Amino acid sequence: MFQGGSESNKDVLASAPVPQCFLSSLKVFQFKEFNVHELELLLVKFVMANAAMLEQMTICSAFWLRYSDIDMEKVKEQILSFPKCSNFVMIQCSNVNSY
Repeated sequence: MFQGGSESNKDVLASAPVPQCFLSSLKVFQFKEFNVHELELLLVKFVMANAAMLEQMTICSAFWLRYSDIDMEKVKEQILSFPKCSNFVMIQCSNVNSY
């Protein structure tokens, strides 16, 4: 759906060791100025798949996206479909106008 990352960059993130803090203490993750680039989506997916204690994830889209033709509802659906390590995580996706 989204293009931009090279295969080698995807492989690096997919094979990256999971930091101990992801497993034991990361509870809140905020991503501001989210541009819907493929590598950004991979980072969100990585955090969701590996942060065992994650309670809240907030993704705030970049200002320019309100003028783009990107369907943010589909992006939200895609993010919400990612596997989650934490059963208790609340995920909020919003645009700049929501803050």
